Amino acid sequence: VRTRKGYSLTSHATLLRPRVTEILASIDAVFSPPVFDPMSTERAFRIGSTDYGAATVIADLMPRFVSDAPLAQIDVSPFDVDTLKRLENGELDLALYSDIALPPDFHFRNLFVDTYACIMRSAHPVAKRKLGKNIAKELSGYPQAVLMFTQGNRLVPDNVLSSLGVEAPIAFRTPHFMSAPWMIARTDVVMCVPLRIARRMASVADLLVLPLAASVGSFSYRLIWHERTHRDSSVEWLRGLVKQCGATKS
Repeated sequence: VRTRKGYSLTSHATLLRPRVTEILASIDAVFSPPVFDPMSTERAFRIGSTDYGAATVIADLMPRFVSDAPLAQIDVSPFDVDTLKRLENGELDLALYSDIALPPDFHFRNLFVDTYACIMRSAHPVAKRKLGKNIAKELSGYPQAVLMFTQGNRLVPDNVLSSLGVEAPIAFRTPHFMSAPWMIARTDVVMCVPLRIARRMASVADLLVLPLAASVGSFSYRLIWHERTHRDSSVEWLRGLVKQCGATKS
């Protein structure tokens, strides 16, 4: 009601005031982002990834993840033709892949740039030679293993030696990095793979890693997510963790 000094609540409005204040606070809470606590969350985070991303980025992420979020889990799904759609509809939180073109409403963060290397058993005949700058040429004629990677709804070969004009018969093709090290360690088969994965292969088998020049080939590896999770505090936390762990040299 109007008074000489302005306006004043009626007696009925005074009775309603605590309840109205409570309701307004509840409405604010609905639209305020929830406070995310990694230590108490039991959330299952879902990531679409290739073998490469799982063996490099996620493997480096896990020690920090289980320490900071002991009750949470990570579910990894293969990166395939439906991965971007699954990010869009909320079935996945994040994805890991190389520098592909993305549709509107997608975000990405470059984690690192990787180059290539050739791997072979430590006692391979090539290892006994004095190698020059053109390491790949020295592998001509030796059987090779070729990595297959997802492109759309099919697998295509990443034949690095062939792209360099080196003729080498194919003995083995696989979409799984970690099926190769022990086979290569016991044969004269050679393989050209990203340098990060080559070094990890050499840590589990007796392999020689020969890095190729960066001019031979390189690619950016990305963390990808959709606008729908851009402001999700829990996914934002995980993105920050991936950035810290995935950007480390390996």
